[in-house]
Amino acid sequence: MKQFILKSFLYLATLIFIIGCNPDIIDPPAAPRKVVASNFVHEDNINGRIINPNINLDTNIIDNFRFVYNTNGTLNSISVFDDSSHLAVLQKEVKFVYYQDKVRWFTFNAADTTKERVYDAFFNAKKQVIRIADSSRIGFDILYTNDKISFIGDTSNTYPFDSSKNFVYNGNNLMQYEIYRNGSIFRESSF
Repeated sequence: MKQFILKSFLYLATLIFIIGCNPDIIDPPAAPRKVVASNFVHEDNINGRIINPNINLDTNIIDNFRFVYNTNGTLNSISVFDDSSHLAVLQKEVKFVYYQDKVRWFTFNAADTTKERVYDAFFNAKKQVIRIADSSRIGFDILYTNDKISFIGDTSNTYPFDSSKNFVYNGNNLMQYEIYRNGSIFRESSF
């Protein structure tokens, strides 16, 4: 019996020593937390909405942007509310679906409830966006030279320009480009 108690005590002391030397057994390190949702509140007075004096006593408007992420860290949706209170009304929403060669987004706008709009952003092997188009394939084609945008072309001929080109960079900073309309320079933009 004495030998059994001695062996039990020895096993128990060894177990306590092992646990004491390895605190991760008792309190494992927490896994890094991923962001599931975040909010961005923007205050301005230029977006054209009528101010409700019962909710907002000053002259500025507050937009509340809610970002929701997938478990892999990609953006799932963006919702825009008219203020940051619990009475906020949804104004716009964008939901994203990821494919092998494109990202599709569905938009909803409270001011235009006639239809949901669908857009695709196609990308190349370097994950550079090479085309943005709506569901009828009208949009923009984008070309790159040395991993920098060198040309943007309108595929619909309904926008006020048909291409942008002659992009000038200082390192990775865009310094200037030209906007063309009907084959002629429409405007030059410099930063």
